Amino acid sequence: MKKINALLAMFAATTMLFSCNNDDDGGGTNIPDPAENTSLLIANDSGDLYEVQDNNAQFTDYGQIQGIDFQVNNSAMVSTNNNIYAIERQVNSLSEYELHLLIYNKSDDYTQNVILSLPASLNVTNPSMTALTINGSSIYGVLYEGLSSATIKIVSINTSTFEITDTGIEMSNINAAVTGLLYTNSKLYMSTWGAGFYEIDLEAQTTTEIQALGEPLNSTRMAKLDNTHIGMLKIVPNYTNGGNFVILNLEDNSLINTFQNNIYQVSSISGNGFFNEDTYYVYGTSVATPTYPGLLAFNVYTGLPSFINNSNTLSGNLIILDTIE
Repeated sequence: MKKINALLAMFAATTMLFSCNNDDDGGGTNIPDPAENTSLLIANDSGDLYEVQDNNAQFTDYGQIQGIDFQVNNSAMVSTNNNIYAIERQVNSLSEYELHLLIYNKSDDYTQNVILSLPASLNVTNPSMTALTINGSSIYGVLYEGLSSATIKIVSINTSTFEITDTGIEMSNINAAVTGLLYTNSKLYMSTWGAGFYEIDLEAQTTTEIQALGEPLNSTRMAKLDNTHIGMLKIVPNYTNGGNFVILNLEDNSLINTFQNNIYQVSSISGNGFFNEDTYYVYGTSVATPTYPGLLAFNVYTGLPSFINNSNTLSGNLIILDTIE
């Protein structure tokens, strides 16, 4: 099994970012070939689902998440082997706001619509939820009072009972959009577009800001590369929704930021990136070739980025959720 196990402190030109486990026979470092012809599952905020090939960025229809009233925040969708889970804030017949969990079954193209009930301990009457991540039967999310608030609460949703649990974790002074949430090593990592980057310890119920060289780490499109590395797009000032690919080492909070001239812009700042085998993916626009959006594919073993433009008429407001077997 391929495994990233060490991040090099620096490399020149196009040497590899990561070293890999040695083969059992001691035959030296194993560098896998880049993934080829991977089929990716992509969604937009209206619930339209597409299959796209990573070698040509061409789209074909896959299905649709039914029951969306207006639109789903890009970060409020998460995929498993069988289902896609999405949360939308909707208004009921009494003009009250409620949270709907939409569960799209990949096998039969059917969407189940579940109205979620909030425990009284949360003390939220006008709820909205973004930034979903999943671990086993638990979906974690960021809960707001209203459409946005400087105070947020971390909750979990059981995918079998649909019960919402208050984790007891509340954060204040988050005066910027939460762009994503990621689960790894019994902790959550939260990215924002202007309020920093945070480690959330679910067991200790503590939150810690992780900075980059003494400054807030503002980012979007997080993806778990392995248990100790997270890839993301770090904000680049003066570019609308622009960022460059960086890798955070969770062991010492160091940042690899060697491709500062490769800037990519996303239509929506909300949502996670996607990592498969050896490649980190984002759908957006390259500043170098801005005519059409396309697929960024960054090979973390070779350190080589590629960008495939796509002249389709689809909105660039798309998020990569999964692969398609």
